Amino acid sequence: MQSRYDCAVQNKSLSNFLFLIAAMVLIMAVIGAATRLTESGLSIVEWKPISGAIPPMTEMDWQQEFQTYQSSPQFQKVNQHMTLAEFKNIFWWEWVHRQWGRLIGLVYAAGLVWFWLRKQIPVNYKKPLIGLLLLGGAQGLMGWLMVKSGLVDDPAVSHYRLAAHLFLAVLIYIWALWLAISIRRGLRQIALEKPKMTPLQKHSIATLCVVLLTVIWGAFVAGLDAGLLYNTWPSMDGYFSPPDFWHLSPAWLNFFENHGAVQFIHRMLAYLAVLMCIAIGVMTFVRKIPAARTGYAIAAMGILQVLLGIITLLTQVHLHVAVTHQAGAFVLIGLLVMWLQQLRHRSP
Repeated sequence: MQSRYDCAVQNKSLSNFLFLIAAMVLIMAVIGAATRLTESGLSIVEWKPISGAIPPMTEMDWQQEFQTYQSSPQFQKVNQHMTLAEFKNIFWWEWVHRQWGRLIGLVYAAGLVWFWLRKQIPVNYKKPLIGLLLLGGAQGLMGWLMVKSGLVDDPAVSHYRLAAHLFLAVLIYIWALWLAISIRRGLRQIALEKPKMTPLQKHSIATLCVVLLTVIWGAFVAGLDAGLLYNTWPSMDGYFSPPDFWHLSPAWLNFFENHGAVQFIHRMLAYLAVLMCIAIGVMTFVRKIPAARTGYAIAAMGILQVLLGIITLLTQVHLHVAVTHQAGAFVLIGLLVMWLQQLRHRSP
């Protein structure tokens, strides 16, 4: 009798399709990071799901789009001296960001219908795949709600909504990867009949959770521009923790809205995450785990990701470094998902 874990199907095309979606989400994370870091996210102040796919084509179109932007709080309070040429630069980042998101949705919806009509989706995968579609729709809505939060008196998006937007992207990425690997492994591997959580599996799941928390606080750092403070390492301008850590009241608010405290928490979570990643590499070596390369890659990527974070701080959030730092988080998460799948299976 097959266990409930043995649900992979021999459908390489469906697996490749989901890998494609995961790759597109990774690219989206890079585009989104660049859009945020260039402060382009509020350049398009209207939500037009259909007509918004067509950019300004003539000089008159550009002037009209620019006039619409000039009515926004960001222009009036931050970019009063912005020229049309400068506006075009930030417009294109946001436009590409939105269109890439729409493209992901269209590709996934079309692919899902295709595989469904060809009856290539087994029953036990239908609900997860529909759930992924709904999650993508929720992500689009959250993206607009995030932008909308910056179209008020204070021309800055809510860092809570920014974190939610990024976290939803991470969930979609994990979900697509998990399903893709499950299906692919169904071609050549079987699940353990009575799988039990080993200490290494428990540690690996805990590592993924810590990495996800680090990503969330990283989004807080980005949304609050907290990366522009305390641009020293290993200390924070000579301190272990910011001297104004408990500045806000009530005290719990400091963990989410105090700029220095948020950066400190992100640092501490990153240190914990890299230690846990290194532990995976060590346990892989000591226990001679068959999937050794993935375990070692997690340790190496964890170290690289922390180094990228440090360089991001020291360079006062240099665009290319910061974008690479966000991409690195997705790569590390992808390795952990692959690792957890490998720990669940063995060769027949």
